[in-house]
Amino acid sequence: MSVTTSGVGEHADSAAAPRAGARSRRHRFSWRHGGWSALLTVLGLTLAAHHPLSAALVTAAFVLLGLAVAWRPWLGLMLLPALLPAIGLMPWTGWLTLEEFDLAVLAVAAGAHARLASRRGLAGLRDGPVDAVESRASALKGLLLLPYAAALLVSMLRGFDDAGGLVWGWWQGYHEPLNSLRLAKSFFLALLLLPMWRAVVRAAPRQAPDSLALGLCAGLAVVAVLALWERWAYTDLANFSSDYRTTALFWEMHVGGAAFDGFLALTMPFAAHELTRTGSRWRWLFAAAAVLLGAYACLTTFSRAVYLALPIGLAVMAALQALAARRQQRAGAVTREGVVAVALACAAFAAVAATMFPTSGYRGALALLGAAALLLPTAAWLRGLPAASWAAGVAAGVALSLLLGLLSYVLPKGPYIVYLLAW
Repeated sequence: MSVTTSGVGEHADSAAAPRAGARSRRHRFSWRHGGWSALLTVLGLTLAAHHPLSAALVTAAFVLLGLAVAWRPWLGLMLLPALLPAIGLMPWTGWLTLEEFDLAVLAVAAGAHARLASRRGLAGLRDGPVDAVESRASALKGLLLLPYAAALLVSMLRGFDDAGGLVWGWWQGYHEPLNSLRLAKSFFLALLLLPMWRAVVRAAPRQAPDSLALGLCAGLAVVAVLALWERWAYTDLANFSSDYRTTALFWEMHVGGAAFDGFLALTMPFAAHELTRTGSRWRWLFAAAAVLLGAYACLTTFSRAVYLALPIGLAVMAALQALAARRQQRAGAVTREGVVAVALACAAFAAVAATMFPTSGYRGALALLGAAALLLPTAAWLRGLPAASWAAGVAAGVALSLLLGLLSYVLPKGPYIVYLLAW
């Protein structure tokens, strides 16, 4: 018995030794991430110290954002999409090449690298040996990124040369050398965030995408409120006949472009996806408000590209959800029923849109799209509903439809007000 116990103890000690060694390697300070954090911090503080409005306030905000991300790295995934449409202050600062969002990215990247460099690292980070498949995938992605990065660098250098050589200036315009930096910097800022994304996804594979989706939904809510504020100030909330095009705080649109339209088209599917969640009632209400305000913002862009991109984006989101359900090995019958339901819903939407379009145009099609988005969460609620509740719901729906139809004729701008009340 003593021999057996001794053998077990020896095996336990020998098994614990590699784990202890792996644990010590896991919590060892990373000089590579520490160096990146220090470099990005110095660069960000230097830019913040030259901010033309309030260097002290911007510096404090930079430090607080970096510390928040170092404390909870997933906050960066949530805050950046929410801040993007609201912190472009070029009309007040005169900064064209650099802007406040660049400082936010530097702060998030610096905080994330600081957390990755610390002895604590990310809780639950699986930083063990990478398998061959992941190594090959990473190598392929690197091979795809490097040529594009090289092409951007070459084009940026040629832009410097064509503008008369690289000359630094805080208030350079479109025809001066640093405009090339303005056009190329987005790709390199995204590369700075790539280590944070990979690390957070490995540490929290569910929380990271969830935080990003919530941040995109918050970004839609922010930009929709800004669009609402702009139309309140310059036109009227119910004025749909003027030629005014909303831009929110996307200052880039003073020379044209579709920055506002693109942001709406990219974020609306994520907000609609939040409507299908049943975990939190307050989160669902927030997503519903974002979709409602976002639908109004999309309607008032009067952009055919937005009206076309929204149903495509929602269809892609639905397809990705179906693939995710199959990947999680849910019941096959439910997945097949879901595919059939999505196909029928798309066919019904197309038929009704074709009927409405000759009389209501793109506005009617977008209003129909908003109604379709509102139907997304009802499947979970209606499943298993008693027959008596179905009958009461249909009766209440018919009565409310008649009442709202009457109001649409009586009130000024009645159809728009009725649509809001229906939501």
